[in-house]
Amino acid sequence: MLQRFKLGTKLKLVVALALVAIVGIAGTGYVTLYRSTVGSDAADRSVEDQQLIGAVQAPELYLVEPFLTANQMVRETSSASIADLANQLRAMKASYDSAHAAWVARFAAADARDRAAAVEQTFVPATTFWAATLDDFLPAMAAGRTASAIQVLDGAMTDAFDAHRSAVANVATLARQQVDAQRAATRDDRNGDLQLLVVVGGLLLVIVGLVGAALIRSIRSSVSSVTAQVRASDAMDMPRLVGLIEHAEPDAPLPVVDAIVAPADDELAELADAFNTVGRAAVELAGKQAATRRGVAEMFVNLGRRNQALINRQLTFIDQLERDEQDPDTLEDLFRLDHLATRMRRNAESLLVLAGAEQARRWTESIDVANVVRSSLSEIEEYNQVELGDLERVLVRGTVVADLAHLLAELLENATAFSPPASRVSVMGRMMSEGYVISVVDEGIGMDPSALDDANRRIDASAHLDDAPTRVLGLY
Repeated sequence: MLQRFKLGTKLKLVVALALVAIVGIAGTGYVTLYRSTVGSDAADRSVEDQQLIGAVQAPELYLVEPFLTANQMVRETSSASIADLANQLRAMKASYDSAHAAWVARFAAADARDRAAAVEQTFVPATTFWAATLDDFLPAMAAGRTASAIQVLDGAMTDAFDAHRSAVANVATLARQQVDAQRAATRDDRNGDLQLLVVVGGLLLVIVGLVGAALIRSIRSSVSSVTAQVRASDAMDMPRLVGLIEHAEPDAPLPVVDAIVAPADDELAELADAFNTVGRAAVELAGKQAATRRGVAEMFVNLGRRNQALINRQLTFIDQLERDEQDPDTLEDLFRLDHLATRMRRNAESLLVLAGAEQARRWTESIDVANVVRSSLSEIEEYNQVELGDLERVLVRGTVVADLAHLLAELLENATAFSPPASRVSVMGRMMSEGYVISVVDEGIGMDPSALDDANRRIDASAHLDDAPTRVLGLY
């Protein structure tokens, strides 16, 4: 299924999956953190429970100070001090009523159990305490009945104080239990959220990894398939392909380059089509170049044959003039003219060599190597500069005489052209273990090692005419 997507789409999918994984993990993490931060339900409930503990422990809601003040009053003897303490108790009663009203408002929205514990259980003994204080204790003290006041203090007031303090302690204990329970619940929720985060994140990473691996494998498979086909294609060995085209028959069809087929209709398919187009164009161009070379070769052959025919007629006419001429000076001029015509014939034969045509001159019988060398001397300009050394006698097959004479003429032409005019060029020949060796020895300027290696490479590899510099066509 993935093969239907283009490479760009596959890469976009990989990026999109990575983004989805990041967003998913970040979202889950955010939810987990939010559940434990300020403003969340768990945090609000925890704050309320903490407020409950603070509220039940507020000093103004305790009856400790009024109880202590009452105990101080029964020990006073000054009426002024007793009156002052009585006023303080009445002020404490007003403060208690105000704090109790605020307490009721604070816990109006609390659970019924919290409200009963915080409001009702503490309020009943407090009401009893203040009723005994205001209705019985203070009037007795004001009338000077200290014994009666002490009896009220040790009786109803002490009982109400103890009941109130016990209720306040129960509320504080309940509040602490609720805080602990809420903290445990919050911790459990947070641990559950963290586990969910790990599970969701792990699943997202696994899904992204599997899909990403499939996409990467699909891309790699497509690239490997196209690469393998390209490496195995004939278009990658273009020199060999061009060589086949050049050596094929003129009417032979052009070789067919195997088309590169991409496994999917994507960018690689477009690249394969472009490669196929380039391969076909290269084959067609090589075919056109081969046809052009064949046309040029045919033109060379035609021109060389025409020159050969004219030069042979010219040489025949010069030979006739030489036979009929008796004047030495004129005869010398005819010999020079004959020599020039022979050199022109060598140039015409060079055209045939360049065109790949066979030599027109053929001998049916074998000829001595010395005569072959002399024939080559007749085709160079400075033949007088060449001296024949010891040429061990050997017969040369008639079918290769013309080619060998042509080759020797090119070597001797080179030796005399690049040697001092007064120097001599020696030609020697002898039979050796590897065959008959003809040596041309001159005193010319020579060749540097790289040029010599290049020349030997050209002789060894029969370099193509396109690779041969025009100044060394004789070497070619």
